[in-house]
Amino acid sequence: MYEKKIFFTMAAVIFVAVNIFLSSVLFLDREWKNSSIIEHKTSDLVTRTLSLKGILEKIPISAYLEILSAWTDKSISGTGAALYGKDGTVLYENKTAFLFPAEEIKEKIKVALNGKTIISEKSEIAKSSRVLVLCPVAATGRETYVLLCSMNLKLIPGKADYLLVSSIISLFVSIVITLSVLLAFLKLFREPLREIEEISGRIAESTGLSEIYVPEKSFFRRTARHINKALKLIREKEENARWEKNERDAVFYAMSEGIIALDLKLNIIQTNEAAIKLLGISKSGEGRPLLEAVRNSEIHAFALEILEKETSIEKNFCIYAGGSDKTIKIRGNMLRDSINSASGLLLVLSDISQIMKLENMRSEFVANVSHEIKTPITAIKGSIETLLDGAAENPEESKKFMEIIERHTDRLLGLLDDLLSLSQVENSIEMEHHLTSIRGVLKNATELCGLKAESKNISLSVDCGENVSAEISLPSFEQALVNLLDNAIKYTSEGGAVSVSAMRENFLVKIRVTDNGCGISREHLPRLFERFYRVDKARSRKMGGTGLGLAIVKHIVHAHGGTVEVISEPGKGSTFTIIIPEKHHADVLKN
Repeated sequence: MYEKKIFFTMAAVIFVAVNIFLSSVLFLDREWKNSSIIEHKTSDLVTRTLSLKGILEKIPISAYLEILSAWTDKSISGTGAALYGKDGTVLYENKTAFLFPAEEIKEKIKVALNGKTIISEKSEIAKSSRVLVLCPVAATGRETYVLLCSMNLKLIPGKADYLLVSSIISLFVSIVITLSVLLAFLKLFREPLREIEEISGRIAESTGLSEIYVPEKSFFRRTARHINKALKLIREKEENARWEKNERDAVFYAMSEGIIALDLKLNIIQTNEAAIKLLGISKSGEGRPLLEAVRNSEIHAFALEILEKETSIEKNFCIYAGGSDKTIKIRGNMLRDSINSASGLLLVLSDISQIMKLENMRSEFVANVSHEIKTPITAIKGSIETLLDGAAENPEESKKFMEIIERHTDRLLGLLDDLLSLSQVENSIEMEHHLTSIRGVLKNATELCGLKAESKNISLSVDCGENVSAEISLPSFEQALVNLLDNAIKYTSEGGAVSVSAMRENFLVKIRVTDNGCGISREHLPRLFERFYRVDKARSRKMGGTGLGLAIVKHIVHAHGGTVEVISEPGKGSTFTIIIPEKHHADVLKN
């Protein structure tokens, strides 16, 4: 289609141009030839007229008619003569001279009678293709006459005839030249144009940018070089853009923060994997409105606020996604183009649920520690003030308050010891693990808790085979068992029973501490191993507990690559189970 357009356009242009050129040449040639004819014939007629004038002026008037008749007969065809008197009377005229009535040349006759020779080309008077020469003749007897001689110019045909002929000629020649030029054009330009058209089509469709091949002698060689240079730059820019896009996508999709790009209508342009998981949206969310994909009116209102204020805003949101409640921090920024006009906005989402949980735990920990420290210090301070006020002079009162000071001092020391132990375990201080008989560890732990059990008339029993062993850190593992036994004894009524057993099962060692004490309600079990968590705070403080014992147990067991479980029923007692691998691996603690 494109080639046909070029072909017919160029054909029309060439045809018109050649036609105009040939017509102009033929017209100018005709005018030049006519000018030459007029010049030559006029000169000849003037010479002959002046010669005839000389003859007439030498002869009598009676011989004029004879001489004029003889002159016209001897002249070439188309030559005529006439003789006029002073008053314009026709004295003589031949057949050719009849073309010029005296009435039409009256003014010229007057001028000629004044002694002037008049030459009139193309016979402006009679509007015929003739040339006229009028001159005065001084006859004998001092009579003056006007001699008129004319000659047929026999010019090249007039405009109408000439235009017809020239048009036919120029038409024929134009067709021949146009076809010749077009054939040469097709031979010279067709392949380069077709290649340029194909390359330009590929550029428009971005399907490939190969170079244009044009022969060295081709008319398009410079154009092809420029196009090939431009194509090379385009390819380089495309390659750079592709690398930049790949790098951006790699960073975009590898970010731990969720990213959502929106247009000015709050339609999702792009999201990364982190945002999809964080908000629980599908990948098909791209192209959909934010509110429809996220289904959270607060986040939608947040995005609207950014668009309205055109500034960066940061805010925390509590959402339910992925089957759990989450706290996310969203930071919104406007997206701007190269001329700093708003083109959309970017939302960066961070899951701060764990951070908030840790922050709450930190705040709660500080509050609990402060409370646990403040209570005994207050009691100690009160006892000292009482002693200073005079109670020291009374031995019984003095002993009573000294015992209070001792009890609360022991409580503070126990709290500090537990905090230190918990800090060591949480900070993964290196432990030395050795293959140890579990039976011996259980006996040592029960012996340490024996006095306390005897004071409440609680029986302690151990059930463990000699072949049960594991790679453990003896001091820390023994502390975990003592904490469990101490809790069991503490919450078991007088005359109760506490048992500890161990067994091997599938390369694991399971140790159970069972009591028949007061038991624990189901709702408290998930938080039982948290720091400072107490089922009955008043009772726990009365018994001297710090609220850190089970938290220490959990961290020690985790440091051995194991787990701790609890089963309890109010009024029937509790069973705590420690499960650790027989062989300790260095990467267990890391995992």
